[in-house]
Amino acid sequence: MLKAVIFDDEYIVIQGLKSLIHWAQYGIEVVGTASDGISAFELFQTLKPDIVFTDIRMPGMDGLELIQKIMKEAPTTICIVFSGFNEFEYVKKALKLGVADYLDKPVTIPMIEEAVERTLKRIEDQNEMTNLKLERKKTKQELMEKATLDLLLNKDDAYKKWHEHFRTEADRVVAATVISYYGKEKMPIIRNDSVTMVSVWNGKRDLVVIFYFNQDFSLTEQYITEWINRTNGIVGSGQIYNDLELLSKSYREALNALEYGCFLEEEGWIRFENLPKDTVIPEELSNQVKDILSSMRKRDETGTENALTQYIDWIEFEKLDRDMAERELLKLIYLVIEVVKETAGESNVKQLATYQLTGRFVTPKQEMKWHYGSASK
Repeated sequence: MLKAVIFDDEYIVIQGLKSLIHWAQYGIEVVGTASDGISAFELFQTLKPDIVFTDIRMPGMDGLELIQKIMKEAPTTICIVFSGFNEFEYVKKALKLGVADYLDKPVTIPMIEEAVERTLKRIEDQNEMTNLKLERKKTKQELMEKATLDLLLNKDDAYKKWHEHFRTEADRVVAATVISYYGKEKMPIIRNDSVTMVSVWNGKRDLVVIFYFNQDFSLTEQYITEWINRTNGIVGSGQIYNDLELLSKSYREALNALEYGCFLEEEGWIRFENLPKDTVIPEELSNQVKDILSSMRKRDETGTENALTQYIDWIEFEKLDRDMAERELLKLIYLVIEVVKETAGESNVKQLATYQLTGRFVTPKQEMKWHYGSASK
């Protein structure tokens, strides 16, 4: 319900307007009245009404000064003024200040009701305009995000479409990079003279594409670091490229860096350029695989065996054929090797690294038992 106040130095006007108009039918509630300008402004500051009905002449502070203060403090407030005979010069000044309507005294009930209806129509039009602007802004943002994602995926005409949506800012871009992140909250984007960030969702991961307008990357790096510290989040970043045609490469690097960080249970900021060379991390792992690797890092033999049993049960439940089961097991073996390197050193992976598919195992359980035994040693 809209809130309204009535300011007039004539008691009978205030009481008449309060009691003779059925305000509720218009969705309006009269929440306060005042008979002088100073009290009126204090009441306005306290109640913050949507609509103000005020006389143009009042003691203490006249209606013009009151309207000026109100419009300065809350420009969206709708003000309707009452004016007496020979006060048109005041009315003109009031209109310049932004009042929505004015009524000549003596004010009648039909005059007020008509003014209320005009006011409600005005509010409705303003709301529609605001919604249209928001919808347009939302649509524009969605189109920009879609064009940016297409750029990452290297789709046909992606650069041309991205350039159309980015408009004049596109020509100012001197470098760009991609980050993929995981945290308790979304990373807020920033836009200023130095950088523009675009949030993108690829269906699996939250991404931010960073377009730089100069070669100073320090402030953006500080911003990302602060977000990591505040949310205990993980960020995987691709390399920064001056050529936007390489942005799809930065995208793949960012995903790989984040996957690497998540699987090795690292924290903070994982930069692709700091990863071990020739590191390839599968984009997805089952929960069972994650449990196996986590237990191995903790050197929890019982936990590892239980997780391994659950993994084998999962493979059998899915009824994977022999070739597919071999591929899944090889994925796990590769990751087990990485964990052994991490926890026991390079020299302890020789037995695993020389493994070849010889057809010697009949079931996945036998195969994994051999590999787990080797890894345990």
